[in-house]
Amino acid sequence: MPLSASSSFCDQHTYNLHTYPENKHHSYRVPQRATFVDHSEGKTKMPDPRYLQLHHICAKVLRLSGAAQVVETFEREIEQLDVLAVDGSSAKYLSEALSVALPRTMAVH
Repeated sequence: MPLSASSSFCDQHTYNLHTYPENKHHSYRVPQRATFVDHSEGKTKMPDPRYLQLHHICAKVLRLSGAAQVVETFEREIEQLDVLAVDGSSAKYLSEALSVALPRTMAVH
């Protein structure tokens, strides 16, 4: 689901969520606005709004350039792939799946 956030003017940690195609919040089951709340009594830093704004800009560039559709097609192909091809033609899918999965399992404590 293509989703990005841009800063709202009402609160430092409230963001308007943008979907692609536009206005698909109900279909994707996401709200139009999200607010980050610190429940750790200051022990955890809130997200830097600049990073969320950067993500929003990158997502918009990907969408406007047509690159987002290429990425979405590739992700759909990975999801539909049940087994790897014997001839190695599906190696790109395995490589991409591993590059996405490995950083999550290698968290530094």
